[in-house]
Amino acid sequence: MRAVVLCALFLVACTTTPPPQRFEGVWEWGFEHNRFRAQGDEAERWQDSWCLEVSRAEFRRLLASAPKPIRHDPPMRVRVIVEGRVIEAGPPLHLDDGLVLPNGFGHRGLCQHQIAVTRVVESQYLGLLEY
Repeated sequence: MRAVVLCALFLVACTTTPPPQRFEGVWEWGFEHNRFRAQGDEAERWQDSWCLEVSRAEFRRLLASAPKPIRHDPPMRVRVIVEGRVIEAGPPLHLDDGLVLPNGFGHRGLCQHQIAVTRVVESQYLGLLEY
């Protein structure tokens, strides 16, 4: 019985989620556009595509400093500090006809990594994205 209890405790300890991390950078958001780029020491890590996943309440906090009404085309840029957890995408999907589809996040699954935002610490509207 003792071994069963120890095994259960071990499994619970291994499956607990890590605490949220803090991320700072620029979030670009608009029609079919969701990209996060970190700033500072972590910038090298962020060369791939990253997206933010936010609840409706946190989304409002992210865009609190943006001019109203909120428009999504062209995309806007917002400097953010958020807390959340990193989620990695799965491997690409290989279809029978030879087509390979990304298995990621965001529009068309193009983001290989996602931050599931649990709290918006700060946001500052920077303007519209210039193409």
